[in-house]
Amino acid sequence: MLTRKQLEELGLEKDAIDKVLDAHSTDIGALKGQLTAAQGEATGFKAELETLKASSGDATTLQTQITQLQADKEAQATAHAAELKQLRGYHRKRVSQMCSEFTKVGLEEYARHKYGGNNRALTNAEEAETLEKFSRKAEKEDAAAQKSNGVWDMFEKHYVKEKLYDINTAGRSAINGRNPYGEQAPFIRIEGHRSAGGGGGVPRMALDENTDLNSQNSTAAFPGEIDLSNNRALTARVLGNNSGDALCVKLRNESFGNYAESDYLIKLDFEGWREFVLAERDNGSLNGYGFPFDRSYMYMYHEYREEQEYDRISGIEILKSGSCDGVRISSVVAKTQESNVVKNPKVQIDGASVAFNAAIGETQYLEYMPGDRTAKLYSKDGSAIDVAVTRSGDFEIPQGDFTAAVSADSAVMPLRATVTFGFTGPEVTG
Repeated sequence: MLTRKQLEELGLEKDAIDKVLDAHSTDIGALKGQLTAAQGEATGFKAELETLKASSGDATTLQTQITQLQADKEAQATAHAAELKQLRGYHRKRVSQMCSEFTKVGLEEYARHKYGGNNRALTNAEEAETLEKFSRKAEKEDAAAQKSNGVWDMFEKHYVKEKLYDINTAGRSAINGRNPYGEQAPFIRIEGHRSAGGGGGVPRMALDENTDLNSQNSTAAFPGEIDLSNNRALTARVLGNNSGDALCVKLRNESFGNYAESDYLIKLDFEGWREFVLAERDNGSLNGYGFPFDRSYMYMYHEYREEQEYDRISGIEILKSGSCDGVRISSVVAKTQESNVVKNPKVQIDGASVAFNAAIGETQYLEYMPGDRTAKLYSKDGSAIDVAVTRSGDFEIPQGDFTAAVSADSAVMPLRATVTFGFTGPEVTG
């Protein structure tokens, strides 16, 4: 800092020295003001620092709360996704109906009817028992029939339905069932099915046929959705255990929910190895078995299903009913579906037979009313033609258990068909 003495020693006059000191004093004052402001800011920063130090515990608590909120949000999102997946189990028409009901009556009234009362979730055992009752009931129905005097009335009906996977192979053409009524000639229906093309096909689920299925992973999730539009027939070799056990081969379709999945039934009531072609779904035919009953699988018991989106298959799963001890299965292979024709089918029992002069394609079915001289062959458009019937012997099935056999003209591919017998019971009264 300059002083008056230093300036005098430099030889400056008094007036000049005063001007220099005045200017220098102004600069010093400005610098002091800046210093004071800086000291004030430093004091403020120190106070803030002490506040932050004092509140460090609260910050930790706040961070814990944020972490918990994030976890709660993720859990809520997961639960919501599960709810949406459940909701996809409804057919879109049912969802539309639910939305319409909600719009019409409002939330409070809709919830009162939906959740009020004594509703509760059934246990698996209770649900199985309920479905079993419906399964037994579904075997019978009341149908109109004409009596001998020409009058129409309602009668009890009982049906035996069996899918045959290879009609012309020994041991695979039998139909086992029960006639609960008196001896009679049954109603007969034969539905034609497609078969699988030749060639190796495309393996879609790798399994070791030398190892019991119970010791293997029975679920195959694809890395991405695959297109089976041109390979809709699944094939596999199965080693049965001659029991009431069964397998359900399920095509999964996660994009559209469990209502758009395909279920194929394989009964294990045989011994040795058998080849199976799975070309048409068996949804609605799985009651009475021990497959899962929760919502993820409930639609396998429904006759009606949304059309399968074969170009967006996400995986294959094999479900088991019963112990399935000793059961083995080869890899599941996807092949092309090929047209097949059941020519001149014949139904035989106890030396008697009924033969039909017909060629039943995969989109056709034949129906025969007992005693008629002709049968009807229906096409998918509903049109029908008469076909000749040849009867041999007394073609009647006695009351009780029975075994019938089906045969047809030879073919290159395995002949597949579903055969149904219908029996007429007593007249419905009341």
